[in-house]
Amino acid sequence: MVSEERWNFLIHQVIKPVMTPSRYFYDEKLSDIPNIYQIRNNRHGSHFTALRVLRKLAKSVDASTPAYVSVAELTAYFADTFNMVDDLIRNLDLLLKHGFVEANNRVDDYSEEVDQIKITNYGIYMLSELAYNFTYLDLICTDCGFYDESVHNHMIEAARKEYNHFVRHERLKRVQLRVDRVEHLLAYLKIEEQRERDAYSLGMPEGEMFTYKPMLSFESEKTNILASARKNQTAKPYRN
Repeated sequence: MVSEERWNFLIHQVIKPVMTPSRYFYDEKLSDIPNIYQIRNNRHGSHFTALRVLRKLAKSVDASTPAYVSVAELTAYFADTFNMVDDLIRNLDLLLKHGFVEANNRVDDYSEEVDQIKITNYGIYMLSELAYNFTYLDLICTDCGFYDESVHNHMIEAARKEYNHFVRHERLKRVQLRVDRVEHLLAYLKIEEQRERDAYSLGMPEGEMFTYKPMLSFESEKTNILASARKNQTAKPYRN
């Protein structure tokens, strides 16, 4: 290892230790990376509020330089379109605290003093890449609210089985279960996004939906993940 001049780290080798530094399962309160799909208002919230904020701000990027966007403009949009002002505020607070967006007065949490915000490079990365990554989706689904009770129960049972596989060193079964879990999560999120598209008359094409990108890449990614797990399962262990 010392003789290597350069290391190429895979994204999951970085994300997993950051998101679960001292626990087996992800807990947003203990992670430096939040769950971007979390429902933050139980009565009237959406899995996609934070991503919608980031998308709105990303449209203000001109020649790689993000412009500030009025918070009043964002509030008006979420009030008129979704009637989710409280959900917006809670998500703005999270986005500011974790550095996905930046306020014009440099504060790190939301207050009435914040009148303009812009997206950061971290926010652009979340919007364009991280939110759709298999490892990220696999981790956040163990600490996420769901509107569908059957999906909620499925995730709880999957977590229980996964830990048993971990204790028994059944790596292939663990990976197969994680793939199934993310597949269920994406199917659920797609249904929710389609429901909101119809309910709020969003009129967006399918290619612009947040679930389009991860579902498009999931099949090929699933094949590679399972192939790697099978290869590691059959490989002989190193011995001293």
